[in-house]
Amino acid sequence: MNIVDGPVEGDYAYQPISANGILRETVEIVRRGELCCGLADVFSAQRAGVPITGAARAESYRHVPVPRMTNIRITVEDPLPMEKEFEDVRPDDVRDALARAGLLRDDEPVLYLSGYKGGQVNPAKGDFVFNCTAIYELTPGGIRLFQPAIFSGKILSALGSIMAGIGEPMIDAMGTCGKAGQAVPSSGGGNMFLVIDRNDEIMIGGV
Repeated sequence: MNIVDGPVEGDYAYQPISANGILRETVEIVRRGELCCGLADVFSAQRAGVPITGAARAESYRHVPVPRMTNIRITVEDPLPMEKEFEDVRPDDVRDALARAGLLRDDEPVLYLSGYKGGQVNPAKGDFVFNCTAIYELTPGGIRLFQPAIFSGKILSALGSIMAGIGEPMIDAMGTCGKAGQAVPSSGGGNMFLVIDRNDEIMIGGV
C-alpha cells in the first residue's frame, strides 16, 4: 500500500507552487506500508525532522500558510484487473473480480461499500467516519442490498488491513481540506476499489 501526494496538472486542486513560493514536490508519504516522509513547509520541516516539500497552502492572502495535502492517492501494487470504466461497474462485477482472485468464500460474505456522503477525521485520536450511500453483501450465490450506514474506525487499522486493490488508480474525490480555520481545494483517489480485511477496529453501522 502506497500513499502519494503532489500536484497533478489539470486537476481541481492543482497547485504547483506553495504559498511560500516554493515548488511543490510529489511526496511518497507511505511506500509499501512503511512511513517514508511527511508534508512540510519551510517552517514545519525542521521541527518535524523531514525535508521541505513545498506543502504550504493558504485559503487567501489574508491567511497564514500551513502544510497540507493537495492531490492525495492511496494505491495498491498489482491490483486485480477491472476491464470496465468505473461508472459502468456493477456489484456483480466486483463480486466476480473477488471470486477470480480467491477472495470470496461461502462462509464469509464481503461487504461492498458504494459511494460516500462526506466524512471527517480526527488526526489527534486517529479516527475516521463517513457515510456510505449503499452497502451490498456479496456472496458466491448472490447479492443483497442494505440501507446506507456509517463506516468508521481507526485510520491506521484500516490502512493496515488493506489486502488488495481492484482497477487502475484514478482521482475522483473532490472537496475541501479544513485546517487551522481555513478551507482549500483538495482531491484524492486510488484504485477503483480497496479490499479491506476484517478488523475489530473498523466498524460498519456502529457494530
